[in-house]
Amino acid sequence: MNHNYFMSEALKIAREAFDREDFPVGAILTIDDLIIGCGSNRNASQDVRSAHAETSIIIANSAELKKAQKEKKCISLYTTLEPCLMCLGTAVLHRVSRIVYACPDLHGGATFLTPDNINASGFYQRKWPEIVRDVCLKESYELLVKYMQNRQGWENVLASFEKMNI
Repeated sequence: MNHNYFMSEALKIAREAFDREDFPVGAILTIDDLIIGCGSNRNASQDVRSAHAETSIIIANSAELKKAQKEKKCISLYTTLEPCLMCLGTAVLHRVSRIVYACPDLHGGATFLTPDNINASGFYQRKWPEIVRDVCLKESYELLVKYMQNRQGWENVLASFEKMNI
């Protein structure tokens, strides 16, 4: 497993999102260290708030993930930004083994959640993903901040990122 390699691939996808003026998040989905899917946020270009990179590629590869889970293979999600509640929930429901992210999201990240600190007994029946943080942190952070600095309406989110002082 090479977290830096897969995250650098996710960063390439995030840069493509940035170039088309979408929020620059890229994600890679792997099964036993083989890439099976990739995607980026398309909130702006599709005008759909739920068009997040992570959720989109998980849903697009749902059947393959189900098969991999039954075969006890390692399913990893690499993303350039800490997953939000929706993306974390999608990963848990699809039994992703590991979530690796680059940049924390103090504004909307949800990886601090665990079955122990939410009131949802059904989640105790699922194996919660391993969380790996801060892989290629600086590169992702700089791209996200650059995007927010050039857009109106992002002041509050930008302020939460600037507090990280990376």
